[in-house]
Amino acid sequence: LDAARVVTHKMARASRRSAVEVEQTPAVKLFVASTGWPYKPCHAPERPLLVFHGAAQTAPPSFLGKSGHVCRRYAELVCGIANPDHDNVFILDLSDVATPAEWRGELQQPGRATKSLAKWLARFNPVDATVLINGEDAGILAPVLRGSSDKWINRVVVAGQAPPKALAALNTVSISLVPQATLASLTEAFVGNGHDGQNEKCKPVDLHFVFVEFRLDVRTKQLVQTAQKITASVMQDVGPAELPPSVTEAPNVAPTPSGVSCTGLATHHLAAGMSFAGLAVQVLSSLVDGSVIRAALADVHGSIDALFPRTLQTQVVRGRFVSVTGRVISADGRLCIMGDRVDPHPGLREGYSAVRIGQRNASDHVRRYGVLLLRGDRGVLVRRDGGLQLPVAEARTHETSEQAATRAVAELCDIYEEEFVLLQDVAPAVMYDSSGERLVVTRIFAALATNPPPAGYEDEESEDEDDLYDWFPYHKIMARIPDDSMRKCVATLAEGVATAIRFGVVAPEFPCSFGPREAPKPAWTSTDLELKPAEQPAPDLLPVTVLSGFLGAGKTTLLKHILENNEGLRVAVIVNDMAEVNVDAMLVRGANVQQQPEHVVEMTNGCICCTLREDLLTGIVDLQR
Repeated sequence: LDAARVVTHKMARASRRSAVEVEQTPAVKLFVASTGWPYKPCHAPERPLLVFHGAAQTAPPSFLGKSGHVCRRYAELVCGIANPDHDNVFILDLSDVATPAEWRGELQQPGRATKSLAKWLARFNPVDATVLINGEDAGILAPVLRGSSDKWINRVVVAGQAPPKALAALNTVSISLVPQATLASLTEAFVGNGHDGQNEKCKPVDLHFVFVEFRLDVRTKQLVQTAQKITASVMQDVGPAELPPSVTEAPNVAPTPSGVSCTGLATHHLAAGMSFAGLAVQVLSSLVDGSVIRAALADVHGSIDALFPRTLQTQVVRGRFVSVTGRVISADGRLCIMGDRVDPHPGLREGYSAVRIGQRNASDHVRRYGVLLLRGDRGVLVRRDGGLQLPVAEARTHETSEQAATRAVAELCDIYEEEFVLLQDVAPAVMYDSSGERLVVTRIFAALATNPPPAGYEDEESEDEDDLYDWFPYHKIMARIPDDSMRKCVATLAEGVATAIRFGVVAPEFPCSFGPREAPKPAWTSTDLELKPAEQPAPDLLPVTVLSGFLGAGKTTLLKHILENNEGLRVAVIVNDMAEVNVDAMLVRGANVQQQPEHVVEMTNGCICCTLREDLLTGIVDLQR
C-alpha cells in the first residue's frame, strides 16, 4: 500500500507538472491554411511547410497583404506555393512569444524566446519540414536546431537579405536564398518540393483556415491538438483594407450626438455618411487588429462589416446581440460601420434569426458615385484614363453619396459646386462593373447647370484636348463613351430628366433639351401616292348628320341652304325644339323647296334623349321605310 501511495503521488505530481507545462506552453499561435479540405490534426506531420511570422523583422515583406488577419495576409502566398489539390501550410505566429526588440536580442544571445520556440517544435514534432522565414529572422533557427537531435527541418527558404553569420550557422540543412522576395520568386523557389506553384488553380476563396491549440487530455495524459475553423471570419475580410486615419489615430472617438442620429433602423437602411443609434444586430465574428476590433454584424435583413475601438472588446463578443450607435463610413469604396457605443440587446423578434456571415453583406461591393451634368442640349464628359467618361469618384470616409458625386464633378471638371444642382426628384441610374477583384456598383445622379450656356454655343463643335472636360450633345456622348453600361445610364437619365421637366417636377431656368434627336417627319411618303377606294357606307345603314348649336348660331340658315341646294339628294329632317312651339319646323316647312317635297318630322316640348326618345325612334323607323 505504501509503495502504491508513492507511485500514485509521483504520477499525480507528474500530471500536475505536465498540466503546468502545458499552461506555460509558449505563446506560439499556429494557423493552418489548407487547399482541398480543412486540416485534420495529426502528430509528427511529414514534410510540412512551415512559415515563420512575427519575430525580429518589423517591416512587413512585400509579398504579404497590407493589413488584416495574419491568415488573410498570407492567402496569396499560400495560393502560390501550395499544391492546389490538397496541401497544408503551417503559419507560426511568434508575435506573442516576444516583442520584435526582444527577438533581436535573442539573435545575439539566445534566451527565453528561443527556448520557448524549441519547446513548441518538440511538441509539434515535424519531420523533414521546409521552413519559409524572413532574412532577418534566419538567425533564430540555428540555436533551435543545435539543441535537438531530431530531424525537424530539412530545408530553409530565406526570403530577403539575411546576415552571413546566420546563414553559416544553418550548415545542417539545405538553404535556398530568395534575395528579392516577391510572390513570383517565392512560387518558383517551391517548385519541385511537392508544391507545383500552379496558383491559377487555387484562389484565396478556395482556402480553408484553422487555428490549432495544444492541450493536455486529462484522461490519457497526452498532448492533443484542437482545431478551430476560422475560414469565415478570416476570408470575410471584415472591415476595410485601409483603415481611415480617424480609426488608427483616434480610435476612442466621442459618441455620435443623438440629435442627428437615425433611430429604429435596420442594416438595409444604412447609407454612406449616415449617423445612427440603436441598430439591433448580432455579432457574427470579432477579431482584434491593433487598436481596433473588426467585426461582422447581421440582422434579419443582411450583414455589414464594422470597426470598434479596442476598449469595447468585452461588449463586441461573437454570438452576442447588441445595440450599436455610430455612423456609416466609406473606406476603399466599401461601406462599413464605425461603432462608438455598444449596449446589450435582448435579441431579434421571436421566430426570426440573423443571416449567416457574408449573406447580403453591404460591405461586399465597392461603391462609386458620379453625375450626368446637363446644360441646354449638352452634357459633361471628363478626360480620364485616355478616354472620355462621366465624372465618378469613391466616397471619402464620412461623405454621403450625394457629397461624393458633387465632389467628383468639382475635382475632375474644376467646376465650382455652386455652378450646378443635383436633381433629387430624378431617380439615379446604376451601373455595374465585375472586371476587377470586387464588384463595383456606381450610382449616377442627374444634375443641371445653374448658369445658362454662352451665346453661340449651339454652333460650336470643336474640342480642346487639353481641357479636363468638354460639353457634348447626346449623340456624341453616346458615340464617345466606350462603356455600354455607362451609355445605358446616360439614356436612362436623359429620359428621366425629360419626364420630370414635362410634368413640372423640374423647372429649368433655361431650356434643357438633352436627349436623342427626333427623326424629322417627311412631307409625304410613298403610301400617300397609292390610290385607295373611297369608303362607302354599309347598305343597311342610314347616314345621319346632327346639327346643333346655341340660339342664333345659324342652324336654321344652314338647314334652309341644304334643303334649297340638295343637288338631287334624298333629304329628311328631324327637328327637335325644347319649347312648346317648334319654330325651326315651321321655318323648314315654309322654305322654298323646289326639287321635291321633303319629309319633316316635328318633335316639340321635350329632350330628344329622354321624354322624346320614343318619338325619335318612331320617326327614324318611318324615314327608313
